[in-house]
Amino acid sequence: MAKVGQGEPMQQRLADFIEANRRTIVDHSSLVAASFLSGANRSSADHLREHLSQMLDAVVKDLRTVQSRESTVERSQTPVTAPHTPDTAAGVYARLRAQSGITLEQVVAELRALRASVSMLWKDATLPDSRALDDLTRFNAAMDQILAESIANFSAEIEGWRDVFLGTLAHDLRGPLSVNVLTAEVLSRIIADRPEKLLVERLQRSAARMKALLDSLLDYSKASLGGGIRISPAHVDLDPGLRDEVDLLRALFQEHEISYESAGRTNGLFDVSRIREALANLVINAAKHGAAGGPIRITLYGDEEGARLVVKNIGPSLPGHMMSALFMPFGQLRDTADDRPEADSLGLGLFIVKQIALAHGGSVAATSLNGCTAFTITLPWRS
Repeated sequence: MAKVGQGEPMQQRLADFIEANRRTIVDHSSLVAASFLSGANRSSADHLREHLSQMLDAVVKDLRTVQSRESTVERSQTPVTAPHTPDTAAGVYARLRAQSGITLEQVVAELRALRASVSMLWKDATLPDSRALDDLTRFNAAMDQILAESIANFSAEIEGWRDVFLGTLAHDLRGPLSVNVLTAEVLSRIIADRPEKLLVERLQRSAARMKALLDSLLDYSKASLGGGIRISPAHVDLDPGLRDEVDLLRALFQEHEISYESAGRTNGLFDVSRIREALANLVINAAKHGAAGGPIRITLYGDEEGARLVVKNIGPSLPGHMMSALFMPFGQLRDTADDRPEADSLGLGLFIVKQIALAHGGSVAATSLNGCTAFTITLPWRS
């Protein structure tokens, strides 16, 4: 069998060519890919050679899998899905590259180098025929799958480390914040009748806000790392707990008329503290982004399928492209007056609402039409 650069071109299947010329392909691909590496990452070039060889094994296996011409063409024309496949050659490669500090752009460049090396070297060594075209089509489909898996796993690895960092940050900041809160409480008692008490009260409100932000950040981190927010459900009646929460929210947002109504069955297996948290987040969202001083309507009602908690407010209708991103983490609504995000929000409130609903086996949906925006949490009955 002719090697690359030796003898005349001959008819050869691509899988056989890759196996016979593995070292040449890896050498060529590694050389091209290494030219894009920064000095700090050049030590990872040796690891890249091993990864490229393993991915060539996966390509050869794919090429030798029996597949009809029709299915080959169909596969090449079908969008490639990108599931998290950490145990594949591409999955292992992408996660280890992420851990070594390589960028996603570099990962794409390395895979492009591998694809180009195989295509160019095989073209120079093989006579074109119908089987060669079929092999090339299947090779490109296999490389597309490797690229999709690599991007998905690289992103998952980076997101995982980000979530660990955010969770650690939120956890570690709660310690010194607790000291500040305790100190403010002591000062408040010491200077109860002095003018400086107003300053201490401002400090206490600021600390409470910081605690709420850290709690939200910690909830987000736990949800991302653990597959969702953990709840402690019990057989309770939601109505009394939500009425108490509404009373607290009325004191917080005195400029808004906040109404609450309940009807039908409201008792079931729920974590009432978490649902109170979800309600508070929805009301805070309505107060921030709805009409200034506008009414906020809260309704809890039960039917055959489950309990539904609805929060409505008046204000500018939200465009469709914004609706789809409302429940994304760190996604903030824009202030309609100056188009700036709220400075005191991480944009996690609606994300946490969704996670609380999902933890109960339910869902949350939003509608915005004719100047009215409504959020509906659906909580199915559970035994």
